[in-house]
Amino acid sequence: MQVSNLKCRLNGKALLLLGSIVSFNPAIAQTTPSANQSETPSEELVEIVVTGTLIKGVVPVGTEITSLTREDIATLGVVSTQDLLSTMPQITSAFNSVQNANTGGNGLTIVRPNIHNIGAAGGNTTLVLFDGHDVVGAGILQTTPDAGILPPIALQGVDVIADGGSAIYGADAVGGIVNFITRKRMEGVEADVHYGHANNYYAYDANIAGGHEWGSGSFMLAYSFRSNSDLTGADRPYYTQNLKPFGGSDNRVATCPLSNVSAGGVNYAMPALAPNTQNLCDADRYTDMFPSERQSSIFGALNQNFSDTISLQLTGYYTDRKTDRLGAQITSTGGITNTNPYFIPVGSAASETVQYSYASAAGYSSRAQTEISEEGVTPEFKFKLGGDWELSALLNFGRSVTTTHTPEINSAADAAALAGTTTATALNPYNVGETDPAVIAQILHYEQFATNTQKLYEGKMVAQGSAFTLPGGDVHLARARPLSKSMPLPVNWLAHRRQTSRSIPHPYLAKY
Repeated sequence: MQVSNLKCRLNGKALLLLGSIVSFNPAIAQTTPSANQSETPSEELVEIVVTGTLIKGVVPVGTEITSLTREDIATLGVVSTQDLLSTMPQITSAFNSVQNANTGGNGLTIVRPNIHNIGAAGGNTTLVLFDGHDVVGAGILQTTPDAGILPPIALQGVDVIADGGSAIYGADAVGGIVNFITRKRMEGVEADVHYGHANNYYAYDANIAGGHEWGSGSFMLAYSFRSNSDLTGADRPYYTQNLKPFGGSDNRVATCPLSNVSAGGVNYAMPALAPNTQNLCDADRYTDMFPSERQSSIFGALNQNFSDTISLQLTGYYTDRKTDRLGAQITSTGGITNTNPYFIPVGSAASETVQYSYASAAGYSSRAQTEISEEGVTPEFKFKLGGDWELSALLNFGRSVTTTHTPEINSAADAAALAGTTTATALNPYNVGETDPAVIAQILHYEQFATNTQKLYEGKMVAQGSAFTLPGGDVHLARARPLSKSMPLPVNWLAHRRQTSRSIPHPYLAKY
């Protein structure tokens, strides 16, 4: 409940702020000048700029809402909410790309809308709402509402306010607001399937929704499944680190499947080991431009009128999404001496520094895996109090669990293997594929594991209606009172690196 940026110039009338939010439409009034004021022009009545209000049907001045309707969503035939948002120019960034956030460095993709690409914080300046209320966040090391929770079949529409909404919603809405409006009623059953493909890429979804209405209420339930393959840099020739052909820089790396050796300040490239040579490789070829994902979602809505004055609206959802993201294979740089049985002398040096990749032993890509499960339920009771007065009481519960597995190198095992003195214990950095598999397993069967549980508890009561009437119109009052609220901050977070016997899948080696 806030009133912001209220500017008034009144002539003979009073504006009442009843500890709440009010609005009215006063008529322009003029006064009859007195004898000693005959030369003084009368003041015109009233300029009121409403930048935030809870009163139903009153839109803040200057605010324009861009909307997608249920018919628009059906016509677009989008596979996911990400695709739906990419059709709205207020939300998309350069080249109409969807705003995906790699959260916490764990290969996690969260759909985070960003209106007009405002601010270095990205989507943190855009507030995401479901039916006008908050939604639980997800992610590791931060809380970000995920706009991809609900599938398109569960949406009645999307409203986008591309202006700051902090007068009502706080600093989260500085850039604007995206409000997803869910479906509440339907009769019968509908189902649809979409499929799309491009070179080395595909995406599809299957959806079904059913509902029934009776005299005093209705119920609907929707289920959606979607999947898409990954798209790697090798699948698109323009995705490269070597930009010299385009007038840019060469950003390729020296930690390659063909190693580089440095001795006495001179570089030697494998396998020829000629002085002043270096192998360079394009790590982007083996990373995902877009990760593979699989998502299952359930949404339900119940409406029931208990009497002419009491009604209930209940919505709930559950979503589980798994993401696999390919990254460049793990690399390392370390010193090796002539005590290592694989040592290759360059000149008279007894020690060397080698830059190497584990690609020849484990494939050209590593795979980070993420799973997000989110659930929520929102009951809202409405009471008609007489006249046009109405009281609504809303409770909102949400919970999300985010789990990530990110492959890493066991640095201690890597260093110990470089210092190994037998072929059973030593690493061959010149050709990692010739190393004993047990040694490789000690180094690579290692990951960063992180999990985070977030919870949201929210309660709100809003009473609104006409207070009294002035010559210019009715004075409306809206009074909001939060019952209780816990911001969706992390309540449990765990991250650690662990040895694991999980074999690292590398099915993409055949591509290269």
